[in-house]
Amino acid sequence: MTGPYADASAISTILGLTVAASITMLAFRLQRELGVRDSHGVESTWIPVADRLLIAALLIASLFGLLPLLLWPHVFGSNIRLSSSACAASVVLLAIYPLAIFAHYDLNVFGRNMNRQNRSAYNLAFEYAYVALGGIAAAVAAFYTWLR
Repeated sequence: MTGPYADASAISTILGLTVAASITMLAFRLQRELGVRDSHGVESTWIPVADRLLIAALLIASLFGLLPLLLWPHVFGSNIRLSSSACAASVVLLAIYPLAIFAHYDLNVFGRNMNRQNRSAYNLAFEYAYVALGGIAAAVAAFYTWLR
């Protein structure tokens, strides 16, 4: 096959590592959120946007990446294209996840003074949205680029 596509074993290895890393990070985050809920007496918890990016990476890698390679190994060309696209999108979402977590916890990532008393919730919400939307846009661009 010509083009920038790798073989099925390389793609399945990357997708497997992506799924494993996503499950590990998601388990850690769920354990933390449930611990916060129990310690503060809050009745309900929520899933932050950063964790939704992680869930999206997990679903894309498993449903559109690994599943076609495992269920239909004899259909080589279209499966490789779909799986490589899913691989690119899930790796981009996984790479954006640390920045989204930094934005979620309002950590000092880029050397600016990010003190909550000096900034409004409006600015914090938009910076958080910019990180998440930038990651989603990059994942869609990677998926489309590899699918063509």
